Amino acid sequence: MLFGPQLQSIGCRIGSKFLVDGACTPAVTTLPRSEQVAVAAQGDLIGMVIGERYEIQERLSAGGLGVVYKARHIVLDSPVAVKVLLKPQDPEAQRRFLQAAKLASLIRHPNTVYISDFGLLPDGRSYLVMEFLQGPTLSRVLSGGRLSVARACQIARQIADGLAAVHHKGIVHREHGL
Repeated sequence: MLFGPQLQSIGCRIGSKFLVDGACTPAVTTLPRSEQVAVAAQGDLIGMVIGERYEIQERLSAGGLGVVYKARHIVLDSPVAVKVLLKPQDPEAQRRFLQAAKLASLIRHPNTVYISDFGLLPDGRSYLVMEFLQGPTLSRVLSGGRLSVARACQIARQIADGLAAVHHKGIVHREHGL
């Protein structure tokens, strides 16, 4: 497999929950491959467990490239965000996505989101696991009306500082958002 044995896709059902990649425990029934792909392709991953440790809890946002979910790391019992791409990728695109995830995980800055994991769903879609940030989105802040000059400058400074941290690592960032 392209990304090693830890990313082999095995689907398991635990009651109404699913493990869509990783190992099954003996008490769990393995789903047929076609059923695994059908479940993953439905687009609603809520209630599924991916990567053996991330329980998808709610959909946060969606865009042209993917969907972002709030999830819970089931071992550490901590919240995370999971971005799942909308379409399966060919091996070259998967390689580039993994490379981008590795580069992004090198950045530790207060104005960037930390990338902590990467995986592959049974249907070929890639996903990233990120720190979960609580609070309003920039679009929600902007929908509240005109910002003061001071607040607009403060937000612009934070964005610039985050991009500077990315550029300092030699990374050119082409996608700003989902």
